[in-house]
Amino acid sequence: IGMLAWVIYTFIDVRFDRQRSAAGLTEDGDEEAEEPFRFSDIKKLITDPSFMFIVLLCVTFYSAVFPFMNYAPDFLVNKFGMSLTKASDFSSMVYFGTIFFTPLFGWVIDFKGWGASLMVVGSAMLVVVHLTFALTTVNPLLPMFLLGMTFSLVPAAMWPAIAKIVGDNRLGSAYGFTFSVQNIGLFLFPILIGLVLDGTNPGVATAQAAGGRLADAQSTVAEVLGEGERGMFDVPRPPLTADEKAQLLDDAKEAAHQFANPEPSDQEVIDDLSEPFASRYREAQALAADFAAEATLENLEAQRAKLDRADLGAVYDYTKAILMLALLGFAG
Repeated sequence: IGMLAWVIYTFIDVRFDRQRSAAGLTEDGDEEAEEPFRFSDIKKLITDPSFMFIVLLCVTFYSAVFPFMNYAPDFLVNKFGMSLTKASDFSSMVYFGTIFFTPLFGWVIDFKGWGASLMVVGSAMLVVVHLTFALTTVNPLLPMFLLGMTFSLVPAAMWPAIAKIVGDNRLGSAYGFTFSVQNIGLFLFPILIGLVLDGTNPGVATAQAAGGRLADAQSTVAEVLGEGERGMFDVPRPPLTADEKAQLLDDAKEAAHQFANPEPSDQEVIDDLSEPFASRYREAQALAADFAAEATLENLEAQRAKLDRADLGAVYDYTKAILMLALLGFAG
């Protein structure tokens, strides 16, 4: 759709230029000739306190939202025990919120004003959202909904504010500079979140890597039992046939067998496990081996309990990482 809109716009723009030329409105004859870019324009922009407040709000706000959205499904899986499918659906609620709220807040700002106040309110809401995620176990659908409102409120007020503060002759430079600073934050903060997660969750990354085949076996068994979750946009599938269930069970047993009897290439990861994950891994190996040897379609419900007990407990604690994002909201 974006590509099509660009093509249509290009033809309209070319036609407009031809009409201007036919009317004798060449650039040389324009009453207000377009000014060339000068680096001094950037100097004037960065010495304007009002403009720089908007730039700093932009980088703090987007750095507290977009990196979180990158990590949101994994955060929901680790903290709330959701399936990845459900966590992804929950995360998408933020963008659905923007569909409805951005036009509403844009109308309020156009007809009522309050732009600066709404930017403050939006940043404060961002603090509340991240503190809720970090420190409570409230149903995450509520803070996700509030994040969607915040993600609509601040940009609806922030981007038009630049046009009010900066003159037309430097407006393009102002938007370009703002986007550049914003992208510096979007480059740095995902890396910083990853460093905080690794630093506050020693050994979890290695344990999750070591338990990959066990997770494969667990998810495949859930699909055989008809418990595999579908995304809200997934096309419904017909029930599995007996042959399909048998094939999936074989896949689950093979994954469990490989977890219990790792290849030499996987042994290096296993050797790096620290406690308590090393002890849990050995216990899980025995349970997975029993499942691989004994599971059938007839006894699958009972055998699945063994895979449920074969849990390394390798989950990330996102508390400190998300508190860091709450500080960004406070700075905004």
